[in-house]
Amino acid sequence: MIRLVKRPIGKRGLDENIVPMINIAFLLLLFFIVAGNLGKIKRPDIRLPSSVSEQTTSKRQISLFLTRKGELMWNQRTITVAELPKLISQLALRPGASLRLKADAHTKAHHLIPIMEELKKNHVDRLAIITVQSEHDG
Repeated sequence: MIRLVKRPIGKRGLDENIVPMINIAFLLLLFFIVAGNLGKIKRPDIRLPSSVSEQTTSKRQISLFLTRKGELMWNQRTITVAELPKLISQLALRPGASLRLKADAHTKAHHLIPIMEELKKNHVDRLAIITVQSEHDG
């Protein structure tokens, strides 16, 4: 049968047309969430030194890594001490800001001292050197 009179599309007609689009949008969102997490994050092989201190630091601080060989890393890439001022300006660190340094327990001091001096020149007054809790009998 042919209808000669057009019925106005009500709210229900619009809702039925939008539901498949919403389903596709959520499927795409789910796909990209899963696909984006498949890559393995490379972390430098660092064994942290032990400490008997129980004080912990805030989770919102920026972390630098220092490998046993003296390679300085940030955000999964190797940087030089000369690049620290540029990094600090990119991160828009305020004077008096603090950084976390995760240095390998076997890193030599001559690798650590230039980093500390460069951070001090760039007004990073607080540097937290991250350690692991040692097994202390007491």
